[in-house]
Amino acid sequence: RSPSRGLGDVYKRQALGASGLSSASAPMPAPSAPAPPAGPAPKAFPDSLLRLLATSTSACAIISTAAFRSASPLAAPFRDAFLLGATGTGFVAGATLVPKAVQKVVHPLITCTAFTHLASFAFASAAALPYKAVVRSYLVPGGAPLAAPGNALLAMLGPATLSFGFSMYEKRTLLMASLPAVGGAITAASFGGLFGSAFLARVLGLSDALTRACLPRQVTAPLAIAISGLVGADPGIACTVVVLTGLMVANFGRAVLDALGVKDPVARGLAMGSAGHGIGTAATAVERAAFPFAAIAMVTNALVSTIICSIPMLRRALLNVAGVP
Repeated sequence: RSPSRGLGDVYKRQALGASGLSSASAPMPAPSAPAPPAGPAPKAFPDSLLRLLATSTSACAIISTAAFRSASPLAAPFRDAFLLGATGTGFVAGATLVPKAVQKVVHPLITCTAFTHLASFAFASAAALPYKAVVRSYLVPGGAPLAAPGNALLAMLGPATLSFGFSMYEKRTLLMASLPAVGGAITAASFGGLFGSAFLARVLGLSDALTRACLPRQVTAPLAIAISGLVGADPGIACTVVVLTGLMVANFGRAVLDALGVKDPVARGLAMGSAGHGIGTAATAVERAAFPFAAIAMVTNALVSTIICSIPMLRRALLNVAGVP
C-alpha cells in the first residue's frame, strides 16, 4: 500500500470525524418524493343524500297534488312531508352545489329559504291552492312537534342548542383562560346591541312599533320574545327581525371579519355569536376553534340583554334612546 494512499485515508477519516460521520455510516436516504397535490375539499353532504331528498320530495309533491285535487285525506300529510323535504333539499343543495366562495355571501340558509318558497309556490299552483295557505301550513304556532313541518324543525332546536355544550366543554380550558375577554366582549355586545339598535332605529325614523321590535334583534328568538314583552314590541315582528339579523350575520359576518383582518378564533367566535345569535353560531361551526366562543357568546349575550331590559331604569333609558314613549 502506497504512503500517499495511506495519508489520503487519514485525511478522509479526519474529515468524516469533523462532520460527525464515520466511514461506516449508512448512506444518506434518497430525498422523498413530493407529496401529491391535495384533492378538492370534501362536500358537506354526499350527492346521494341530495338525490334521495330531491326524489322523495318530488314524489310527495306529486302525491299531495293529486290528493288535493281528489279531496283525499292523504293530501295534508303528504303536503307536510313535501314542505319538510323541500327545506332539507334546499339546505343540502346550498351546502353542496353552491361554490364555497359564494357561500360566504349566500349562506345555505338563504338558499334553503328561497328554494322552500319557490317549491311552495309551484306546489300551490299545481294543486290549485292559495300560496299563502300553503306557507301558513308550514308552522302551527304553539302546536305539537308533529303538527307541521316547522314545528318538527323547532322541536329539534333544543337538542341542537344543547349540543353546543359539548364543544364548549371540549374547549373549557381555553374558555377559562379567556374569561376576561369573554366577559368584556359580552358586556359591550349586550349594551352596544340594545342601545345601538335603539339609536339607529331613531336615526332612521322607524315607526314606534318597528323600533320596539328591532331592540332585541341580536338576541336568540326565545329570549327576544321575552324582551319584546318588556319593551312593548310585537313578538311576531321581533322574531322576524331576529331571523333577518341572524341571516345577515351568517351570510356576511365571516367575510367581514376576514376583510378586517380578524384572525383570532376567540374574537371571531365572540363576534359571530353576539351579533348573529343561533344562526350566526351555526355558521361558525366550520371554524372549530371559534365555534365554542360563538356558542357561549350566543347564550350569555341573550342572558345579559334580558337582564338589562328587566331593570326598569335601564329599560327606560333604552326606550328614551329609541325615542319611543
